[in-house]
Amino acid sequence: MSEKVLGTIGVFRPAFMKQIAEILYFTPDRTIVARKGSGGIGMMFGAVGATAEAVITARKARKKEKEQLELSLEDILKADKNNYGIPNSDITKVELKKYVRGAKLNIKTGKKYGKTKWYVEGAWKDVGEKYENMLRPIFGDRLSVKK
Repeated sequence: MSEKVLGTIGVFRPAFMKQIAEILYFTPDRTIVARKGSGGIGMMFGAVGATAEAVITARKARKKEKEQLELSLEDILKADKNNYGIPNSDITKVELKKYVRGAKLNIKTGKKYGKTKWYVEGAWKDVGEKYENMLRPIFGDRLSVKK
């Protein structure tokens, strides 16, 4: 029996000299974090290199995301050593915040997973209410929204 995916959010998080693109899958029982791709070497070649790399990385990430949509959640977890699932019962707080022209998503858990901060793909006006409405039934009062 496969888990029902209640929603997904495309996110990215900064890492040393690169940015890691991920997709979050929300189910009634867990939140799955799956890699779409990462990039960073282009930054060493200035703005032109960073822009070229961003285009290539985005193209690869879209292709990987389409491939992942055809997989089961268990296959997604096995597809990359960096993919993992967090039981929703371990999540103590989910923060969705307006950030400049976009949004940030923070998930806080116990000691095992700690706190993870992501930037949401899309402008707040396009994703803020949509994601609040998706996350509220899953996390209830553990969801904090700051506009």
